[in-house]
Amino acid sequence: MINLFDSHVHSDNSPDGSHRITLLCETAVERGLSGISITDHCETNEYEEGQFELRMKQSIFETRMARHIFHGKLSVSIGIELGQPMDNLLIADRALNLGDYDFILAAHHGLLGMGDFCNMDFSQVDIYPMLDRYYQQLYDVASWGGFHVLAHMTYPLRYITGIQGIPVDMDRYDEVIDAILRVLAQNGKGLELNVSGLRHPLGDTIPNIRYFKRFRELGGEAVTIGSDAHRAEEVGLCIADGMELLESVGYRYFSFYRRGKPIQLRIV
Repeated sequence: MINLFDSHVHSDNSPDGSHRITLLCETAVERGLSGISITDHCETNEYEEGQFELRMKQSIFETRMARHIFHGKLSVSIGIELGQPMDNLLIADRALNLGDYDFILAAHHGLLGMGDFCNMDFSQVDIYPMLDRYYQQLYDVASWGGFHVLAHMTYPLRYITGIQGIPVDMDRYDEVIDAILRVLAQNGKGLELNVSGLRHPLGDTIPNIRYFKRFRELGGEAVTIGSDAHRAEEVGLCIADGMELLESVGYRYFSFYRRGKPIQLRIV
């Protein structure tokens, strides 16, 4: 039996999500998953206008209900994907005190004043100065540490390369990414293997598996695998592929969070 756990799933409580939490859980059970984390979006830079406080309260409530409904069939983790925490640390703290989260993903979806990378036309942007700023800000997020796992570390590539076909020389960011991985490892934080890129035009995990090899060399232990599903039909997709990739660079275990602690699960 394969240990299938999806640690990055969005419900219709996310602005870009499509389905109720109960349907996501039903799909997970049908696909043989043992657990999922509901990690709805909470963007600190759009907190009021996006009604994220109301959204997260509803997400927490529905996830608790789903945990009860699916008890004995599926482990359901109450999570949050906290976007751009450094843009407003007071809002970040407010969001993190809305409930007792099992799992906190930290994400950086765009630069302040520029919006989410998913909405940008990169043919009109000087990409490398933008990415220079992005990785410095991501280092600041990693150093802040008010989370469990850093999500999709090379998020901009999903759109720059995957959608718009613009190549990026990632070697120029080896030093700052090494610093990010080092601070995560030193502080006991985890790194997410986001497998959404395997089903999208990028054709790669986010980040590439080579960064997990380096994370392990630096003493990093906690790694989670997430589909980044925004619809029921995406739940659990490519999770098994992610496990194989982790095994290929020396991992024997991956993590699933409950009550803020990583449960180490064997890759089998």
